[in-house]
Amino acid sequence: MMKNLILFSCFSIFILGIYSCKEDRFIASSVLTPEADITIMSKSTRSIPEGMYGRSVQIDPTFIDNIGKVSPEQLVEDLKRAGISSVHYTVAEYWDGTVNDQLLKQQYLQAIKNSGIKIWLMLLGNCIYGNAIPGGDGWKMKLLDPSSIDSKTHLYSFHREEYVNWQVQRIKNILRYYPNIFDGIEFAESYFPEWEAINAQSPKKRFYGDVSQYAIDRFRAKYSISSQSLTFEEIKNNPVYYSKWIQFRSDAIINFNQQVKKAINETNPNILFAAWGIGIKGGSLVKIKEHFGLDMSDIVSKVNPDLFFIQTSSQDWNKDNLPGNYTVDYKYIIDEIKKINPTIPIGVQGDVVSSYHQKVSGNLDGSAVARPANWWLGFMDNALNSGYSTATFYEYNLAKKYGFWLPDGNINVNYKIKAFKGPIMSSDYINFDPQTFNVVDKKPGYWYKIQTASDYKWIQLE
Repeated sequence: MMKNLILFSCFSIFILGIYSCKEDRFIASSVLTPEADITIMSKSTRSIPEGMYGRSVQIDPTFIDNIGKVSPEQLVEDLKRAGISSVHYTVAEYWDGTVNDQLLKQQYLQAIKNSGIKIWLMLLGNCIYGNAIPGGDGWKMKLLDPSSIDSKTHLYSFHREEYVNWQVQRIKNILRYYPNIFDGIEFAESYFPEWEAINAQSPKKRFYGDVSQYAIDRFRAKYSISSQSLTFEEIKNNPVYYSKWIQFRSDAIINFNQQVKKAINETNPNILFAAWGIGIKGGSLVKIKEHFGLDMSDIVSKVNPDLFFIQTSSQDWNKDNLPGNYTVDYKYIIDEIKKINPTIPIGVQGDVVSSYHQKVSGNLDGSAVARPANWWLGFMDNALNSGYSTATFYEYNLAKKYGFWLPDGNINVNYKIKAFKGPIMSSDYINFDPQTFNVVDKKPGYWYKIQTASDYKWIQLE
């Protein structure tokens, strides 16, 4: 199966495949090191550049050649025309963080960097797509039903210190080999699977983890449980154990975020760190913690990230009738986070093309509903006007492929913009309100001649 059928979320498509978890031998609790108590990390003193706010978009660098098919110059122009001030370079496949010019083509990164657009490096916390981590089979999660995820998606457990350490070294490699490229680093999908999967009846929906013997033994060690024959079913059906299990999963995710932030701070303290949670319409913080292991309040208070992103769940972005202002339904998350840290910037991530792509590719039933430029521009602006500091979506190249990107002859500006009589700055100008302009000509330096009855026809994009 091609990578672009899996798309952004490791759990987006519930395609039956063969996924085998290497079963660990029983390890007595006496030889396990209990997870350390979670400490509170100090708040960062880093300032956040203005460009990290506002409109953003995800870019999968492996899609640029075979799907987006754009030059570095065209890529930057597309971003500028849509008012994009930052991008999330999304790497879902195996990469150890050393130089890889096939994965990260320098001409595209430099073009974005030179344009003034800020660059996040987005990695996935719980999975690697395609090739597995060499020597990391023992770090994989065990799911309630191993066939509930496709064979090219490798899920790794936050309970495995070796996996956390591998990600830490990966971060250090990235910041060593790409020292002046990225403005921030983040791990989306930093959660355990998956919403309401623990009680699912259908095999393909029983993608709940990690239920490996290693995780159970580590759980026993942490809470001094003497029963060496403890099973996950016993944990689930014992209210006392299950409550501790929920916290056990949450602590592992907080530790992962803390170790990543620590690695960034130690290697290059100027790089921002964003932590990620998840939003579900009609959900609650308690239920999200239970099913995903995500205690978003604790992540904000104990990790103290520079920014916090709320990822739209597949349960929401798969809805055909999803309105562009749906992010107001995540207010219950924002309200709680702001109680803990009133000043933390909060971003939201949406998904414009995954549902459409899956349906036209035959991987999901139902009609393919388009979310073109007017939808995602509305999504971002609604979010920015309702308390979010930034809004991003998946994914630029696929949006280009399906004609969902802003048409070439259009510019959308979401701020008052000066218009001049020629493509040069002067004191003689008028202001236009935010709107979409039709372009009739352009000049170097991101100057565009717009269709208007006024003599002031030239605008320059920031």
